Amino acid sequence: MSEELSGQQFFEQHGYYPTTFREPRPSLSRSTTKARGAYQASRALALRGRQLPLHWTVPPAFENPGMVYETLGHEAFCEQVRQYYETIRNAKLELASTWHTRWAIRACLRTFETHVRGFRGQSVGRRGGIFGKATGQEKFGSGSRATYEDILVLPEKLVEDGRLVADLKGYLRAYGVPEAEWAVAERLVRSRLSKAWGVKA
Repeated sequence: MSEELSGQQFFEQHGYYPTTFREPRPSLSRSTTKARGAYQASRALALRGRQLPLHWTVPPAFENPGMVYETLGHEAFCEQVRQYYETIRNAKLELASTWHTRWAIRACLRTFETHVRGFRGQSVGRRGGIFGKATGQEKFGSGSRATYEDILVLPEKLVEDGRLVADLKGYLRAYGVPEAEWAVAERLVRSRLSKAWGVKA
């Protein structure tokens, strides 16, 4: 009797639309197929390297969702859907937090390296001329013939001064690393500083 009902009548009676198998559409003309193929190729190029959402790639666990809805009931079905997306969200948040902590560690190491190797910057004059001077450079000569060289600082001197290393927690806080991960991140930064620069950080 359910086959004789139209889609709307079936929905009014059972609460969901019937999900029966439908025959595939007839094959398209050659020009339409070529156009669709070109569109799919351009779409694949545009999305290359992009991670698709999990619910696009994971095949559904059932072929007939209406049957599952009918078997579980409304409340249990909604709870299953909520748990599924909550699991995806938690996994993505944990992964994003890990990547952010790694980025913050690399940023601390880059800051230390910048202090060691010196700063290079530019200053724009009144007439639009660009001059190579910055706070980390020393000036030799005067006028238009002046030259600038980077002021290099030994890594040991940086550690003694306490720049970056003394206030590592402050840097991690500024970069938005969760407080629970500060100890591990600080240990990693110190070990990599000692490995890369040979200093006891």
